[in-house]
Amino acid sequence: MKPKNVLHIISKFNGDYPLFDDFLLRLDPSRFQSIVCFLRGKPEHKSRLEKEGVKTIYLDISTKKGRGVKLTKLLRLKGILQEEGIDLIHCQRHKPTVYGVWAAMMAGGIPVIASVHGAKRTRSRRRRLANRVLFSKAAKVIAVSNAVRKDILMTNGWLSEEKVIAVQNGLDYTALLKAQSLSKKELRHQTLRGYDQYFWFGTVGRLTPVKNHERLIRAFAGVTRRLPDTILLIAGSGPLDRELTELIKNNNLEERVHLMGYRQDVPQLLRTLDAFVFPSISEGLGLALLEAMASGLPIVASRIDASLEVMDGLDCGIYVNPLDEEDIVEGMVKMKELDPDVHVQMGEMARKRAIDCFSIDRVASEITSIYDAILSERNSSHEMDAHPLKNQGP
Repeated sequence: MKPKNVLHIISKFNGDYPLFDDFLLRLDPSRFQSIVCFLRGKPEHKSRLEKEGVKTIYLDISTKKGRGVKLTKLLRLKGILQEEGIDLIHCQRHKPTVYGVWAAMMAGGIPVIASVHGAKRTRSRRRRLANRVLFSKAAKVIAVSNAVRKDILMTNGWLSEEKVIAVQNGLDYTALLKAQSLSKKELRHQTLRGYDQYFWFGTVGRLTPVKNHERLIRAFAGVTRRLPDTILLIAGSGPLDRELTELIKNNNLEERVHLMGYRQDVPQLLRTLDAFVFPSISEGLGLALLEAMASGLPIVASRIDASLEVMDGLDCGIYVNPLDEEDIVEGMVKMKELDPDVHVQMGEMARKRAIDCFSIDRVASEITSIYDAILSERNSSHEMDAHPLKNQGP
């Protein structure tokens, strides 16, 4: 049987995206021929997907973000659908869904899947009206967690529950598990010297308000007053970089809070930690949380839907109110003062939960089932259109 052609639309090429790449490369090529289309941006060299033989199209090499829908880009996308004989369109996030839905309608009604990656995406009346059109035209809406599915249904009350499907994010844990065999002491020396006897807290995430780094840093000032033998590593880059640097300086935390910048060695960095802090105010699911759990770290986590869903009530961490600095202080102090054997037990439980329940293979399997169902329904519809009297009686 000839494989079905699936077009994946993404807003911007911003470097290889392991979660998406790992998922795509696990689709059975004998059943699905994947083509990836970026609406803007282009790499200087071949992307990982291109090196793996996945056809990749860049509609606009500019990285400038524009408002609205560009007719030239839409017409080009329509042409791709027709030239490539696309059977199914899978759009990641809002802007690609806008383009995917309109191009599909122009090309004759190709089914569209819209993936939603975070909660609170229906923030305005304009977005709500847009969703009314887009989601009604989409064959399915995929949420990256049960929490995101709940949010979509709550903010788009007209949507049927059957149309919105939760496919919880998952990861390939190979590099994370491999890093566990490395010497923690040696990695610490490579990362920060002079802190061998300290308890290392750490977090990973883009430096944006929703990740709650500002409140975490202020809370950590309180932690150090009670536990002077602790440090905090923050890995990530983003628009708050300068502001957080000033906050650290103003609180005299230069020797205790370390901004590590963007890191390509996250598995090794996680290996240096004693506990992971997940302070986010809101998340779709929390990939950084999954990485930390798979690394066998005990967790201090925000009491939000994402972490509650991932940790599932297991005794693998401590929950805190992300909006209450004192509660964050208490959670981190409590974590540090636990017996080391308890840390190990929490970490083992966290690792098992992440690996058993949130694998990238499970994601690929579940999305494959969604593809199959949509394509099967479309084939049945085409057969009925071709033979309108087939199911009628004499």
